[in-house]
Amino acid sequence: MSSFVLFRSFLHILDVVSQMKYLPDYLLLENVKGFETSKAHDELVKTMKNLGYTWQGFLISPKQIGIPNSRLRYVHIICLYLLS
Repeated sequence: MSSFVLFRSFLHILDVVSQMKYLPDYLLLENVKGFETSKAHDELVKTMKNLGYTWQGFLISPKQIGIPNSRLRYVHIICLYLLS
């Protein structure tokens, strides 16, 4: 599968979230190391910011959470702002 197809698929997911009547309070996204410097990441950040989300990204090894794989993964924890 080409990177263009994967990028379009990712943009589709962002579009679906953007159009939801009720936004989820939390999202958890996982991807490969290097995602944090990609165009897809830039689109994710822009979309989440426009929807009112805050986020934190981490590079973790699956071994850190008990999975026998040492390939680094990029994890985004995304939370909807709580408006008062």
